[in-house]
Amino acid sequence: MKILLNYLYVHLKSLSFFGAFVFFLMDMSGIVGQWGYYIYYPMLFILAYYCLKNVRSVSYVYVVYLAVCLISILFNDIPAYYQAPVRWGVFILLLASFSSMVNSRKIALMRLHLFHIFSVLSVILVTLNYILFSLGIANSRQMEVYEEQGIYTGSTANNEMGMLGAVSIMFIVAFACKYFKKMSIWEWIVLLVCLVCSISM
Repeated sequence: MKILLNYLYVHLKSLSFFGAFVFFLMDMSGIVGQWGYYIYYPMLFILAYYCLKNVRSVSYVYVVYLAVCLISILFNDIPAYYQAPVRWGVFILLLASFSSMVNSRKIALMRLHLFHIFSVLSVILVTLNYILFSLGIANSRQMEVYEEQGIYTGSTANNEMGMLGAVSIMFIVAFACKYFKKMSIWEWIVLLVCLVCSISM
């Protein structure tokens, strides 16, 4: 666990940590409120700007695809409530930030660290969800969904992210068991507890 915490500390002031932490806040919205959603679009603009500033290669398949999407928006009668131009613009930001539309070594490293950091933060997310559920600490809406559908949304307010987080932590534990040879007995116990939480979730 010390290795994972040191990894977070080293990247604490990085763009990767900022992006991962925003996604983490979004998944914690059931507890901390909508803060993650408020800063999601500013974060997306910053990530896209970083990627476009450091681009070394462009995949023109994505460019053609975006052009076709734009032509469709211009020449089709799309209801205004879909806000197609705005969605198209956000889609460009998403592709620039997370897809292989633009790439370079710096961009690849930023994305890799973002994924790793979010995976580590998912340990907190899933374990906290399990503890809250076990203690019966949940709002009425969460318990209503659980009673009707058998799904506990917990801190995520989103059942899909809770399950993906549980899968993520299982990969982390499996990786730690294989590669971290010098862990104390307490670190093994913490990882085992997190694994039990993720499987239970």
